[in-house]
Amino acid sequence: MRRALIASAALLLPAALAAAQDPVPGQITVLGTGSARVLAPEDPTETEIAQAVAEARVRAVPAAVDRSRETAAAAASAAGLPLGPILGVAEQTASLVAAGRFGPGRYCGSVRPLTTVTKDGRTTKVRGKARRVCVIPKSVTVVVAVAFRTTPPA
Repeated sequence: MRRALIASAALLLPAALAAAQDPVPGQITVLGTGSARVLAPEDPTETEIAQAVAEARVRAVPAAVDRSRETAAAAASAAGLPLGPILGVAEQTASLVAAGRFGPGRYCGSVRPLTTVTKDGRTTKVRGKARRVCVIPKSVTVVVAVAFRTTPPA
């Protein structure tokens, strides 16, 4: 799961960076990331897991905005600019979507275990009986682009 998340971030983050780096006079736009643990429901169902993931996304957004504020302060200081208030926030939703093992937003599904059987000196792989499983992501990561004013208001 984590490898898939990192791979999707590596593929989609350059597009988010390009969109966030269009220079606009009087402002600085930076990306911030935030993560939150998914609190596993006691009796996980597709709906309850999706709700837990959504709640984790909500908790991750403030951390992403705080991280972007730290990055913007460092960049503005390095450029000799004052860092003003936030002008806008855009979540980069396509960047780190919680895919789920069974497809986008799907956390429960059927699996058939693969076992190796040796009979009469021949080894074959045999699919076992299908069983339903639910996989709960450990955490959710969000990416936000935040624009800050860099000039004092007129």
